Amino acid sequence: MFALVCLARLAAELPARATENDFAHYYASSRLLLEGRDPYTTSLVAPFARYGFVYEPGVPAETNPPPLVWLFVPLALLPARAAFWFWVALEAAGLAAVLCLTRRLLGDRLSPRGWYFVCVLALTSAAVYWHFYFSQVQLLLAALVLAAYRWAETGRPIRACVAVTLGGLLKLFPLVLLPWFIWGAGNGPRAWKKRLAASACVAAGGVAFTGLGLWKDFCRFGLKIVSADAINHTFNFTLPALVTNLGLAARGFDVSVGPSRGWSLAALACGLGLIGLTYLWCLRSGEDRERQFCVLSVAMLAGSVTAWGHYFVFLIFPMTVAAVRLAVRPTVGRVFFFGLLLWALNFLRTVESPFLDAHLCAKVLVNNIPLGGLIGLGVFLMGEPGADGARADRIDPG
Repeated sequence: MFALVCLARLAAELPARATENDFAHYYASSRLLLEGRDPYTTSLVAPFARYGFVYEPGVPAETNPPPLVWLFVPLALLPARAAFWFWVALEAAGLAAVLCLTRRLLGDRLSPRGWYFVCVLALTSAAVYWHFYFSQVQLLLAALVLAAYRWAETGRPIRACVAVTLGGLLKLFPLVLLPWFIWGAGNGPRAWKKRLAASACVAAGGVAFTGLGLWKDFCRFGLKIVSADAINHTFNFTLPALVTNLGLAARGFDVSVGPSRGWSLAALACGLGLIGLTYLWCLRSGEDRERQFCVLSVAMLAGSVTAWGHYFVFLIFPMTVAAVRLAVRPTVGRVFFFGLLLWALNFLRTVESPFLDAHLCAKVLVNNIPLGGLIGLGVFLMGEPGADGARADRIDPG
């Protein structure tokens, strides 16, 4: 019943979102591409006005890699309203694919009742709500990455590496997982070289097909907007964002000045350090590839420059794995901690109060509760037993 209420609420809000970001951003940018104009150097003010979209000054031009702009071109050929509902259908298909792949990957370890429980939690999660609210692409990427993981686990590592590379061309951050897909399947250096070569060919082909000039403008202009937009003390839940915003908060959050070079370098170092330490842990964690994949997925989000709340749809599979493994060794403390993780990862909101306005560092920390949940999930999974122990029985986390 609660899931139906949540879906009804979302359905009531979606029509108004047909003129808002991020759908409006995708549509207008792809229309510019169809008209032969560079979406990275052309202002979106006129296209937004032409299609009746609500302009967002913080995102004056295209910010996504060229393949994502090209991917949206078929929808940009449709009238804006029809394209919006087609995109909503694709988002729903992405969610269905993530849930079905989760069921397939866990197999008998997840009972039908348990899978139903996972579906309800996913449908009522804050991440899924915000994903549809902002018309995002992360569900499709999460499905692609999960499909890659399944291919890797069923003896098709080259196909898996190609899928992750394609995901990286669309949004960059999935490339964090690529090294693991290249060497994680084993078979020695010769096999690694084949996977690396396949990934490199796909990447090079993607850049060439979508236009080297567009990629240059994306790096020069698009990434600059992304970096500036990441300076925000709410809704961007990554370690680099936390470090950057703490540095700004110490100076009264004067965003006109921007973060100092020292804080920016420290933020970048923290993100890269987290990802590097996670890979080091993978090398030492034995043969439990499922746990490695889940922990790396957490590090991919926590160590990136941006991971808005809707990026947390990538956690549907890792959270399900954590629940399955928790059910093997349930204790009061572990169940309470898992419940705390669920709460923190769904606390995708902004906390405002006069006290926090007067203590900006505290405000930044309070508004990064989901980041705490993200890191807590990684720690929880790292502390779980190996895959053999987790697969001993049929699990019903519901």
